[in-house]
Amino acid sequence: MLKNIALTFLFLTVGFKMSAQVIGLSQMDGAYMAVKSKYAPDSRTAILDLKFEVPSPDILVITGETTVPEAMDEIKTMLYNYTIKDQVVRLPLKSLNGLEQAVITLSVRNIRQKHNHSAELVTQSLLGTTVKGIKRCCRRLVPDTDA
Repeated sequence: MLKNIALTFLFLTVGFKMSAQVIGLSQMDGAYMAVKSKYAPDSRTAILDLKFEVPSPDILVITGETTVPEAMDEIKTMLYNYTIKDQVVRLPLKSLNGLEQAVITLSVRNIRQKHNHSAELVTQSLLGTTVKGIKRCCRRLVPDTDA
């Protein structure tokens, strides 16, 4: 009898902790999706790629990258009940040293989702089109098409 009570208490405690984590994760996911649909609805014009990690109940670690700093401010406001460790990379990177603007020098330039020939083709740019570089990848600029 005592063993059954102890097991019931253990299951209730574990279940309560798990439901609190699920509520926290759904709150984070809801905030992220709302902000992403507002600031970065199209991946060709803005980047908002975030990952959330909860190492302890009151600490939230956010990693990833974004071209929209205002989106990060709004997410922090929405998740005010957590102590947030912001490890998000803001793009364009300062290490580009003034190479943020570029001109397409090929007749047609393929712009892909990731830096890989087999990656999804997002769009194409024509000769003379100006683009905005946001980060270096394998010694090449990754263009952002809204320049």
